[in-house]
Amino acid sequence: MTDKPIPRLLSLRDVTALIPYSSNHIRKLARLGEFPSPIEIGPMTLTFVEDEVREWIAKHISDRRSPAFGTARSEKARNAALARHRKRGGVHV
Repeated sequence: MTDKPIPRLLSLRDVTALIPYSSNHIRKLARLGEFPSPIEIGPMTLTFVEDEVREWIAKHISDRRSPAFGTARSEKARNAALARHRKRGGVHV
């Protein structure tokens, strides 16, 4: 066994206390690869590695300070949003 410290896990409730998103939105972002992946520790229990969540927050803070703020959205997320828009009958110009 190694002497590595065991990472602290945050419940979904803990994450929503840190980030003003709903639990459904957090799950959606994780599914899209735009938020750290959850760890299922039981059939109804999702947890997140605290360091990964804090890194995600820090990245968003530093992105806010960059000149390209608002352009960091991933290609995958952009394509998913566009597909939903088209599916609803929207027209993309």
